[in-house]
Amino acid sequence: MSILTNITASVVLAVSGAAVTEPPVEKTHWVIESVTDSSGTAPIPATPEAYVEMGDGLIDGFTGCNWISGFAAVGDGLVTLSGIGTTKRGCSNYPEWLEMRMQWVLDDGELSAVVEDGTLTLTRPEGSSLLLRAAP
Repeated sequence: MSILTNITASVVLAVSGAAVTEPPVEKTHWVIESVTDSSGTAPIPATPEAYVEMGDGLIDGFTGCNWISGFAAVGDGLVTLSGIGTTKRGCSNYPEWLEMRMQWVLDDGELSAVVEDGTLTLTRPEGSSLLLRAAP
């Protein structure tokens, strides 16, 4: 009985004490889940998949209608975007107001970047933000 107790305790300690490795901001496919600003929080449709990827000083992404690209300097808890450009496609099946809210967050400037529980939150100084989840 004591052997079983010791094994159970070891398993519980191993699981509860296991270090969780968070995905890096760079070189991760981040799916955009929601956008928050002064209008509130809006979920992003699952299809088509809106996402961003950063690495090697660049950012590329898709809002669900238009492509985003530019430069991204990733530092400790910060992402600085510059030279951000987007395509100008009109998509009748995607809400323009939602896309504009995403693009306001992903515009030139400095954003705080917090990775926690497999999510990345990018927040502008005035408080608008994107919640992204690392793709499996």
